[in-house]
Amino acid sequence: MIPILVGVFLFLIFLVAIIMSARTWRGWHIATVCLTFIACLFLVVCAALSVKTHVVWRKLHAETEKNLLAAEQEGEELAYGEPDLVKSTQPSLLETKTRLQELLLDRGRIWRNCTPSAPQNNSIVISTVPPDLPQDQVTPNGIGVNTVLYAFKELPAEEGGMKVPAVYLGEFKVLKADPQSVTLQNTLPLQQNQSRHIADRSATWALYEMMPIDSHRIFSDEDTIGQPLDDTDKPVFGEMNEQTLRKIFSLVTGFPPEDPKVGNMIADYMKDGLPATDQDQSEAPEDIWLKLEFEKALKQRVDSNNIDSGISGDYFDPEGYAEVSQLRRGGDGEAEIKINDIGLFPYGYE
Repeated sequence: MIPILVGVFLFLIFLVAIIMSARTWRGWHIATVCLTFIACLFLVVCAALSVKTHVVWRKLHAETEKNLLAAEQEGEELAYGEPDLVKSTQPSLLETKTRLQELLLDRGRIWRNCTPSAPQNNSIVISTVPPDLPQDQVTPNGIGVNTVLYAFKELPAEEGGMKVPAVYLGEFKVLKADPQSVTLQNTLPLQQNQSRHIADRSATWALYEMMPIDSHRIFSDEDTIGQPLDDTDKPVFGEMNEQTLRKIFSLVTGFPPEDPKVGNMIADYMKDGLPATDQDQSEAPEDIWLKLEFEKALKQRVDSNNIDSGISGDYFDPEGYAEVSQLRRGGDGEAEIKINDIGLFPYGYE
């Protein structure tokens, strides 16, 4: 409003000046002044528009720069964790990648949602193409003849939930391999329970190139994990959830969760990671580990001399030294043990 009033005031002054000067000026004088006034108005409008544009873009630049700094800070926190905290409230990208590498270390290739046919002549044909996969997305399975595969029956983790490997069906050898199917034959005698599940054609299979390694933490609450070398009663792998265990074993065995047979099956799982008691002395020796304190310092070579990791086809070379990069110590390849250090050892080291 104020710029308009100022403009009207200046225009009135201009008219008064023109009228007062008309007696002494010639026509071309007045025309020149009028054109100059109009040009000034045009320049004022252009300057106003330029200032407005400049203000808008400066504001947008400031907001964008603020958002960029916030995005960079968020990216740093996601990648490396929160720098001001001893323990970040959420896992960083590096931690997540490391965790994923640990999980995938023993995985090998996996073919999920495979469809079995009826067993014939001590063999069974398995389609490696998921039933609901569009034909244009089908890729060759890459499985070769004589490959050894480990088969699991897939079941929903919960009603309407994602299917997961739930029942171990056995070790199989590939007799015939096609891009979209394989013919399997068991390498070891099947148990009655395995034969019953293999005959069930309503469920899909998961085929593993490498046998998955058992995990102590898969059934536990990781928020309750204790330190293995602390003298506390907190479970090393976290507290086991009895209801979850009963639900899983009921799904696999077909017994109700409250059945005593299910209770007997999960009894050992409920004690996993807890300090051994006098009642546990009758357990199998390999189920009880020893916590030992070192009285002398020791340096022990742990890395293999093989330049290429995994050259022997295993995680350790024939002498027991670590080959894969995730297990290697690095540096001089030696691990140093100091006096009063504590270690956990299986029963074979007693």
